[in-house]
Amino acid sequence: PYNFLKEVFDIFLAYTDIEISLIKKKFNTTICKKIDYFRYKNLSNKKKAFNDFEDNKHYNKNKKNIYWLPTHIDLDDENDLNIELWFKKIGFLKKNFNLIIRPHPKTILGNKNILKELANEKFIIDYNLNRKIGDIIKHSALVFCDYGGPVFSTIYLNKPLVLLNLPKNSKYNLALKTSQSLDIKIRQELVSLDINSTEKEILKKISITLNNKYKKKII
Repeated sequence: PYNFLKEVFDIFLAYTDIEISLIKKKFNTTICKKIDYFRYKNLSNKKKAFNDFEDNKHYNKNKKNIYWLPTHIDLDDENDLNIELWFKKIGFLKKNFNLIIRPHPKTILGNKNILKELANEKFIIDYNLNRKIGDIIKHSALVFCDYGGPVFSTIYLNKPLVLLNLPKNSKYNLALKTSQSLDIKIRQELVSLDINSTEKEILKKISITLNNKYKKKII
Protein backbone atom coordinates (compact mmCIF):
# COMPACT_ATOMS: atom_id res chain seq x y z
CA PRO A 1 0.00 0.00 0.00
CA TYR A 2 1.05 3.59 -0.57
CA ASN A 3 2.64 5.32 2.42
CA PHE A 4 -0.08 7.98 2.71
CA LEU A 5 -2.74 5.31 3.26
CA LYS A 6 -1.44 4.68 6.77
CA GLU A 7 -2.87 8.05 7.79
CA VAL A 8 -6.14 7.53 5.91
CA PHE A 9 -7.41 4.15 7.13
CA ASP A 10 -7.61 2.66 10.62
CA ILE A 11 -8.26 -0.93 9.46
CA PHE A 12 -7.14 -2.83 6.34
CA LEU A 13 -9.16 -5.76 4.99
CA ALA A 14 -7.44 -8.43 2.88
CA TYR A 15 -8.21 -11.82 1.36
CA THR A 16 -4.97 -13.69 2.10
CA ASP A 17 -2.36 -14.09 4.82
CA ILE A 18 0.39 -12.97 2.47
CA GLU A 19 -1.36 -9.64 1.83
CA ILE A 20 -1.80 -9.11 5.57
CA SER A 21 1.86 -9.94 6.14
CA LEU A 22 3.01 -7.41 3.53
CA ILE A 23 0.77 -4.68 4.93
CA LYS A 24 1.95 -5.28 8.48
CA LYS A 25 5.59 -5.23 7.42
CA LYS A 26 5.09 -1.76 6.00
CA PHE A 27 2.65 -0.40 8.59
CA ASN A 28 3.63 -2.19 11.78
CA THR A 29 0.86 -0.62 13.88
CA THR A 30 -1.95 -1.29 11.42
CA ILE A 31 -4.98 -3.46 12.22
CA CYS A 32 -5.55 -6.06 9.47
CA LYS A 33 -8.50 -8.42 9.14
CA LYS A 34 -8.89 -11.39 6.80
CA ILE A 35 -12.19 -11.61 4.92
CA ASP A 36 -13.82 -14.02 2.47
CA TYR A 37 -13.67 -13.39 -1.29
CA PHE A 38 -17.29 -14.03 -2.30
CA ARG A 39 -16.42 -14.00 -6.00
CA TYR A 40 -14.92 -17.45 -5.55
CA LYS A 41 -17.72 -19.15 -3.66
CA ASN A 42 -19.61 -22.06 -5.29
CA LEU A 43 -17.02 -22.93 -7.94
CA SER A 44 -17.61 -25.66 -10.53
CA ASN A 45 -16.14 -29.16 -10.28
CA LYS A 46 -13.11 -30.08 -12.38
CA LYS A 47 -15.01 -31.92 -15.11
CA LYS A 48 -17.36 -29.00 -15.70
CA ALA A 49 -14.55 -26.43 -15.46
CA PHE A 50 -12.51 -27.97 -18.29
CA ASN A 51 -15.40 -29.21 -20.42
CA ASP A 52 -14.99 -26.30 -22.88
CA PHE A 53 -11.41 -27.30 -23.68
CA GLU A 54 -11.96 -30.97 -24.46
CA ASP A 55 -12.87 -30.23 -28.09
CA ASN A 56 -9.60 -28.33 -28.59
CA LYS A 57 -7.23 -30.52 -30.62
CA HIS A 58 -4.29 -29.41 -28.48
CA TYR A 59 -5.95 -30.37 -25.19
CA ASN A 60 -4.98 -33.71 -23.66
CA LYS A 61 -7.07 -34.75 -20.67
CA ASN A 62 -4.22 -36.98 -19.48
CA LYS A 63 -1.92 -33.99 -18.97
CA LYS A 64 -1.92 -31.60 -16.04
CA ASN A 65 -3.09 -28.04 -16.70
CA ILE A 66 -1.16 -24.79 -16.45
CA TYR A 67 -3.39 -21.70 -16.55
CA TRP A 68 -1.64 -18.52 -17.71
CA LEU A 69 -3.29 -15.23 -16.74
CA PRO A 70 -1.33 -12.30 -18.19
CA THR A 71 -2.47 -8.82 -17.23
CA HIS A 72 -3.27 -6.17 -19.84
CA ILE A 73 -0.42 -3.79 -20.68
CA ASP A 74 -1.60 -0.94 -22.85
CA LEU A 75 1.43 1.34 -22.99
CA ASP A 76 1.97 2.33 -26.63
CA ASP A 77 5.37 0.71 -27.05
CA GLU A 78 4.76 -2.14 -24.56
CA ASN A 79 1.31 -3.30 -25.63
CA ASP A 80 0.90 -6.91 -24.42
CA LEU A 81 4.67 -7.07 -23.93
CA ASN A 82 4.20 -9.65 -21.17
CA ILE A 83 2.72 -12.10 -23.67
CA GLU A 84 5.11 -11.27 -26.51
CA LEU A 85 8.17 -11.89 -24.36
CA TRP A 86 7.00 -15.06 -22.66
CA PHE A 87 4.92 -17.21 -24.99
CA LYS A 88 7.85 -18.72 -26.88
CA LYS A 89 9.94 -18.91 -23.72
CA ILE A 90 7.51 -21.19 -21.93
CA GLY A 91 6.18 -22.94 -25.02
CA PHE A 92 8.31 -26.04 -24.39
CA LEU A 93 6.06 -26.83 -21.40
CA LYS A 94 3.33 -27.91 -23.82
CA LYS A 95 5.15 -31.25 -24.11
CA ASN A 96 4.09 -32.20 -20.59
CA PHE A 97 1.22 -29.85 -19.74
CA ASN A 98 -1.90 -28.38 -21.25
CA LEU A 99 -0.80 -24.74 -21.45
CA ILE A 100 -3.99 -22.69 -21.36
CA ILE A 101 -3.73 -18.92 -21.72
CA ARG A 102 -6.52 -16.58 -20.71
CA PRO A 103 -5.62 -13.21 -22.29
CA HIS A 104 -7.14 -10.14 -20.68
CA PRO A 105 -10.51 -9.26 -22.27
CA LYS A 106 -8.99 -6.06 -23.70
CA THR A 107 -6.32 -8.16 -25.41
CA ILE A 108 -8.91 -10.58 -26.80
CA LEU A 109 -10.97 -7.72 -28.21
CA GLY A 110 -8.15 -5.49 -29.39
CA ASN A 111 -5.03 -7.47 -30.34
CA LYS A 112 -5.82 -10.07 -32.98
CA ASN A 113 -2.14 -10.32 -33.97
CA ILE A 114 -1.01 -11.74 -30.63
CA LEU A 115 -3.94 -14.17 -30.62
CA LYS A 116 -2.86 -15.39 -34.06
CA GLU A 117 0.71 -15.85 -32.83
CA LEU A 118 -0.49 -17.86 -29.85
CA ALA A 119 -2.68 -20.03 -32.05
CA ASN A 120 0.24 -20.66 -34.43
CA GLU A 121 2.29 -21.85 -31.45
CA LYS A 122 -0.51 -24.27 -30.50
CA PHE A 123 -1.46 -22.61 -27.23
CA ILE A 124 -4.90 -23.41 -25.86
CA ILE A 125 -6.58 -19.99 -25.77
CA ASP A 126 -9.44 -19.34 -23.36
CA TYR A 127 -11.68 -16.92 -25.28
CA ASN A 128 -14.68 -17.24 -22.94
CA LEU A 129 -15.13 -13.74 -21.51
CA ASN A 130 -18.02 -14.92 -19.31
CA ARG A 131 -16.04 -17.68 -17.63
CA LYS A 132 -15.43 -17.60 -13.89
CA ILE A 133 -11.65 -17.79 -13.91
CA GLY A 134 -11.80 -19.16 -10.39
CA ASP A 135 -13.15 -22.43 -11.84
CA ILE A 136 -9.98 -22.93 -13.90
CA ILE A 137 -7.56 -21.60 -11.29
CA LYS A 138 -8.98 -23.92 -8.65
CA HIS A 139 -8.56 -27.05 -10.76
CA SER A 140 -5.23 -26.28 -12.45
CA ALA A 141 -2.00 -27.89 -11.33
CA LEU A 142 -0.15 -24.58 -11.66
CA VAL A 143 -0.93 -20.95 -12.47
CA PHE A 144 1.28 -18.43 -14.26
CA CYS A 145 0.59 -14.75 -13.56
CA ASP A 146 2.53 -11.51 -13.78
CA TYR A 147 0.78 -8.52 -12.20
CA GLY A 148 -2.64 -7.47 -10.95
CA GLY A 149 -5.67 -9.22 -9.51
CA PRO A 150 -5.07 -12.79 -10.77
CA VAL A 151 -1.97 -13.03 -8.55
CA PHE A 152 -4.02 -12.54 -5.40
CA SER A 153 -6.93 -14.63 -6.69
CA THR A 154 -4.54 -17.55 -7.14
CA ILE A 155 -3.12 -17.12 -3.64
CA TYR A 156 -6.64 -16.91 -2.20
CA LEU A 157 -7.57 -20.19 -3.92
CA ASN A 158 -4.45 -21.88 -2.47
CA LYS A 159 -2.94 -22.78 -5.85
CA PRO A 160 0.74 -23.07 -6.84
CA LEU A 161 1.82 -19.86 -8.55
CA VAL A 162 4.79 -18.70 -10.63
CA LEU A 163 5.20 -15.02 -11.53
CA LEU A 164 6.54 -14.10 -14.97
CA ASN A 165 8.53 -10.89 -14.70
CA LEU A 166 8.85 -8.09 -17.20
CA PRO A 167 12.35 -6.69 -17.80
CA LYS A 168 13.46 -4.44 -14.95
CA ASN A 169 13.81 -1.46 -17.31
CA SER A 170 10.34 -1.78 -18.87
CA LYS A 171 8.14 1.28 -18.43
CA TYR A 172 5.39 -0.79 -16.85
CA ASN A 173 7.74 -2.30 -14.27
CA LEU A 174 9.38 1.05 -13.48
CA ALA A 175 5.96 2.64 -12.92
CA LEU A 176 5.08 -0.09 -10.42
CA LYS A 177 8.34 0.46 -8.55
CA THR A 178 7.79 4.22 -8.43
CA SER A 179 4.32 3.75 -6.97
CA GLN A 180 5.61 1.18 -4.44
CA SER A 181 3.13 -1.33 -5.82
CA LEU A 182 2.32 -4.53 -3.97
CA ASP A 183 3.01 -6.27 -7.29
CA ILE A 184 6.71 -5.58 -6.72
CA LYS A 185 6.83 -6.33 -3.00
CA ILE A 186 5.07 -9.66 -3.35
CA ARG A 187 7.96 -10.92 -5.46
CA GLN A 188 10.00 -11.10 -2.28
CA GLU A 189 7.65 -13.85 -1.07
CA LEU A 190 6.85 -15.83 -4.25
CA VAL A 191 8.70 -17.74 -6.96
CA SER A 192 9.23 -15.63 -10.07
CA LEU A 193 11.03 -16.00 -13.38
CA ASP A 194 13.06 -13.47 -15.34
CA ILE A 195 12.94 -13.45 -19.12
CA ASN A 196 16.53 -14.71 -19.38
CA SER A 197 15.68 -17.91 -17.47
CA THR A 198 16.74 -21.14 -19.16
CA GLU A 199 14.44 -24.14 -19.65
CA LYS A 200 16.30 -25.89 -16.83
CA GLU A 201 15.76 -22.93 -14.49
CA ILE A 202 12.08 -22.73 -15.42
CA LEU A 203 11.57 -26.42 -14.67
CA LYS A 204 13.46 -26.11 -11.38
CA LYS A 205 11.28 -23.23 -10.19
CA ILE A 206 8.13 -25.05 -11.23
CA SER A 207 9.31 -28.00 -9.15
CA ILE A 208 9.90 -25.70 -6.15
CA THR A 209 6.44 -24.20 -6.56
CA LEU A 210 4.75 -27.60 -6.64
CA ASN A 211 6.55 -28.68 -3.48
CA ASN A 212 4.18 -29.02 -0.53
CA LYS A 213 6.48 -27.16 1.88
CA TYR A 214 6.54 -24.13 -0.42
CA LYS A 215 2.77 -24.21 -0.91
CA LYS A 216 2.25 -24.18 2.86
CA LYS A 217 4.60 -21.22 3.15
CA ILE A 218 2.63 -18.91 0.88
CA ILE A 219 -0.93 -19.86 1.77
